[in-house]
Amino acid sequence: DYGLHAVVTMGTGADVEAQLNQLAQRGIASVKLFMTYQGFAVDDDLFFKVLDAARRLGWIVMVHAENDAAIRRTRQ
Repeated sequence: DYGLHAVVTMGTGADVEAQLNQLAQRGIASVKLFMTYQGFAVDDDLFFKVLDAARRLGWIVMVHAENDAAIRRTRQ
């Protein structure tokens, strides 16, 4: 089995809700968010925008909730 998820990053753009609506019309039913990894991590504002949109769409939300500061510290 496999699944395709929308992935939202800080580079997704300002109109993330409209983009998620378009993906829902194409059959996507889940979204993945990253709380770590430069270039992937979302800020709190975008995180809650996506959660609200996912709730309205009935989507499953997956979160990579690793602590970015802890990851950087252990790599040094």
